[in-house]
Amino acid sequence: MNFPRRFLFLTAIAVALAGPACADVFDFRVRLHNHPGIPAARVFVTLETSGAPAGSTLSVAGGAASPLPAVLLDGGDQTTAILPAGLNQVRIEFIANSQFTANNYCALAMGMTGEKDVNMTLNTPAGVTVTGYRINTYGSPGSPSCGLPFRRLGGAEAELTQQNNAPLAIANKGRHPIDVILVLDESGSMSLLPPNVGAGDNRWQILEKAVTAFVQRWQVIDAPVPPKEWSGDRIGVVFFTTNATNHSFMGSFFRARGTNPPGMGHDWQAVIGALAGHGPSDMTAMGKGINNALDQWIPLSPLARNDAAFVIFTDGIQNIDPLVKDKCPIPNQNPCMNPTTIQELVPTGGGNPVELWSRGIPMQTIAFGTPESAQATLLNRISNQTSGTPFQAADAFGTFDAFGNALVGLLKGSTISLAHRSTGTLAAAPGPLVPVEIDASVERAVFSVEWMGSRANMLDLQLFPPGVTPGPADTGVPATQTAGSTSSLSKGWDMPASGPTGTWHVRVVRRFGADAASAPVPYNLSAYMLEGRLKFHLTVDQMEPGTGDPIGVRAQVAFNSEPLEKLPDGAIRVRIRRPGESFGTILHDTVIDIPQRTGSDATTPYDRKVQAMEREIDRITPRDADTITLTPIGDGIYTGSFTGNTVAGRYHFDTTLDWDVPETGRIRRIERTERVVKVNADPEGTRISSTRNDDGTVTVTVTPRDRFGNYAGPGYGHRIGIASANGRIAGPPSDPNQTGDYVFTVVDVPKEEEPKIDFTYEGRPIGGTMGGGRGGDVSTGSGSWRFFIDAGINSPDASALDGSYSVNAGLERILTPKWSVEGILGYHTFDGPFVAPDVWQLSANAKYFFLGGPLRPFVNGGVGLYRVDPPDDTEFGFNAGAGLLYELNAKWGVEGVYNLHSTDPLDWWTLQLGLRWHF
Repeated sequence: MNFPRRFLFLTAIAVALAGPACADVFDFRVRLHNHPGIPAARVFVTLETSGAPAGSTLSVAGGAASPLPAVLLDGGDQTTAILPAGLNQVRIEFIANSQFTANNYCALAMGMTGEKDVNMTLNTPAGVTVTGYRINTYGSPGSPSCGLPFRRLGGAEAELTQQNNAPLAIANKGRHPIDVILVLDESGSMSLLPPNVGAGDNRWQILEKAVTAFVQRWQVIDAPVPPKEWSGDRIGVVFFTTNATNHSFMGSFFRARGTNPPGMGHDWQAVIGALAGHGPSDMTAMGKGINNALDQWIPLSPLARNDAAFVIFTDGIQNIDPLVKDKCPIPNQNPCMNPTTIQELVPTGGGNPVELWSRGIPMQTIAFGTPESAQATLLNRISNQTSGTPFQAADAFGTFDAFGNALVGLLKGSTISLAHRSTGTLAAAPGPLVPVEIDASVERAVFSVEWMGSRANMLDLQLFPPGVTPGPADTGVPATQTAGSTSSLSKGWDMPASGPTGTWHVRVVRRFGADAASAPVPYNLSAYMLEGRLKFHLTVDQMEPGTGDPIGVRAQVAFNSEPLEKLPDGAIRVRIRRPGESFGTILHDTVIDIPQRTGSDATTPYDRKVQAMEREIDRITPRDADTITLTPIGDGIYTGSFTGNTVAGRYHFDTTLDWDVPETGRIRRIERTERVVKVNADPEGTRISSTRNDDGTVTVTVTPRDRFGNYAGPGYGHRIGIASANGRIAGPPSDPNQTGDYVFTVVDVPKEEEPKIDFTYEGRPIGGTMGGGRGGDVSTGSGSWRFFIDAGINSPDASALDGSYSVNAGLERILTPKWSVEGILGYHTFDGPFVAPDVWQLSANAKYFFLGGPLRPFVNGGVGLYRVDPPDDTEFGFNAGAGLLYELNAKWGVEGVYNLHSTDPLDWWTLQLGLRWHF
């Protein structure tokens, strides 16, 4: 394996320096625990020494002692140790190759469990002892990066013990430092207000406040907890518009945490200050922003950089090269005949595109404002493929939360977890007491509050220990750390110094000196726990689930580095929220006059339509769908599955860990994972039609759609693969109305032949004429058909007649997403004391549908001929009504229809139920 990003382990660093005889011996064991969800493959340990360790030797698994630096092999496993110049450290990397199939860190080898204990002995010069250590565990985030174990793991992490498995008697300094690079959008669209908001902060102002709160939280959360300290954490900032700009901290790209306490004197206040002087303008060059971040980190010496992670924030659609794009198997093919879902980017200076996952850097992404568009899907893929976490926000509090979630994701497996989140509005009196469990595994409890309003420095936090019922004038336990700004505040309480374990209460109050008579203040409250002994890791198994795919949810829980098993029923629950509608269907069903370009950076018709449709964001807001309980399968693993993903869009998986067992006491944590469920377009749902034009060309229209009625919508033309056996594809498809009806032009099709074409969508066959499955008929003309049959009751207006039954059947032709016409053959019977007439109906109707998606209300009306027997008269008549169609899948639908009929000499109404078959 080669890890050029982190250490030059496999290159010659220096000739081992001769030194005094190794008089001090440090025996230790690296214990790699079973981690079935994401198998642990790599452990990185830093041993801190009391003096220069030059001349040290290392032995592994009882082998011979080797002078350092050294690369030691044992049964396929690899241990590499180096001595960083000028530091009193020994850095050791252990890779458990013996546990895995060759070059695949996603799959354990046959018979292997992921458990591995390795004894090591470090001999240091006389008088030089090991005083402390840091440790991190890594695994592969999954396909496509199974060859790179760079994801920091939680749950059953590796641990360092004595060779007899007793705890070490040296200081645990905590995790290794991390380099976080903020990649922030300052394009022209950032001057806009959030969706459905008429006044207040624009998007850039919201971003400034959210970044401020992010930095404050991190100051407080990871302030030193002796012996743990993280002074080496660093933050860098890149801004992007038409170009990308790196912020310089007195000549350096990174600003280190340092050792100053949280607050105005902290070194990271300079990161908050970096946003001053920036603001919205021009275009959206996200690719340049990512490249700039890479260009600042990759060239650093492996000994001069930490593990890296990016936080990428954008509200718009990239529109300046280089773009992050889907990888095409054939470079420079246009259009790409079979695009993949792998994301790649041409590096600074040009050359061949590089797959983002291969950089080995987790990238957290935050999409603001933009609904579930192609850009949101792109950001989702960037995160999933690089071991990051994607989030979406549509307002100020959502942005604060997204940055808070990103911080948890950055430090997951090492530091923090979320214990509470809520919103409220504070009037003059103190806010309500909010209970929060603080257990014995917590080293520090951190509370943060953000607020909206015209007044700065408005709010404060008070925390009260178990058993205390505070009065209005009580102020609670003094905080250990504090960092605040004009619109946010973070406070930390060290445990157990601040009080006992149990149910604490936090409340929001107006800050001393704030105007108590001012208007009520909306606020956002969160609680974070700096973990000590509890570790957990939550995953949604599928990185990119599609509609109809079962989604597996998994939790791995450990306490004191041992799997936590046999938790009570209901201890781990997952609340699933899904969109009300698919945004692709909304865009497909909505034909609007696409706005012209204004002062924002929305340049293409698709960009501008998405921006105009942000008013529909409430229709796609996730809402409760189900709650599942995870069940144990052993080794501290708990699993469950969700099958109700019948709507495309962003799903929230809100996991609650809540139990009280003797091993841990009362524990309560929460965590959100988000997944974008894509449209699994298939041949049954997809519509394909073709038309031969007067100039000899053939235009083929393909509309990707799944069996639940979800349209892919516009913006995904580059993900359609097309192959032709008797013609040539003339460029990429067009989509004039930005509805997701993609029009390809095929030239050189022989006049006597129909086009021979097959389509794929994201690699899945969706129809054609060459064996790719049936996706509608590829034939001249356009449209698609439904056969229907309905039956039900009727009621005549004539007082001398009684109702009986009515049956209708016919064909419907779909003209547009909202309009269709149908021909109806109907038969209606009536009862009466003297005469019982029968009526035959032959009508032509028009129908209008109000909504997309599987549930489609409609109105209809038409005229036709009615034959009434007796008296055997044929008359013109009309009908009008309304109904509701529910599409079970792309082939079948059920409907209820109410109609009024009028002819001479009879008027009546019908209420029918029926089936419709799409063909």
